[in-house]
Amino acid sequence: ERLCAGQLRLYSGDQAQQLRQDYLIRHLLPDIAREMKRKKRPLLTLEELYRPVRQSYERLRSKAFSLAFPQYMGKSRLMLQGIASESEWFDYAVEEQLVEQMGLLTKSEGGNYRLIHDNFLDYLAARGEENRQRLAGIQAVRLRRRLGAGLLAACVLAGAGIAVFRLTAGR
Repeated sequence: ERLCAGQLRLYSGDQAQQLRQDYLIRHLLPDIAREMKRKKRPLLTLEELYRPVRQSYERLRSKAFSLAFPQYMGKSRLMLQGIASESEWFDYAVEEQLVEQMGLLTKSEGGNYRLIHDNFLDYLAARGEENRQRLAGIQAVRLRRRLGAGLLAACVLAGAGIAVFRLTAGR
């Protein structure tokens, strides 16, 4: 919380940067820690790190994410301004911010990434899991609504088909 507040003060007056910093600390970093926990080791290769970063780029642009975390609703365009692809998002989010600016991730000579302190891993991974569950809950509700609408449409079509069959069979 203190780190996030400090980053928000640092970028006072720049809403895009404030949103990005908040997202990186509250969402991307916990997702990275969750991936480390899933892999059962405190470091990730470039390829392994790219997975949660790519997913975060896609997630930022999704309606479900905005519904799960309304503070970002309608802000993805602003947050991704000047970032045209997931590889540019990786460069910005990981290399520029989490490694160089904030120093929360370190990069080894072998190209592996790790948290600056391993004792943050459990806390961040738990936050990442909370975020994942919150988003999954929204996605499940949306899926149930779509399935319900599809089932209703199928019933209406089946009923109409039966009515047409009865009308044509009765002639």
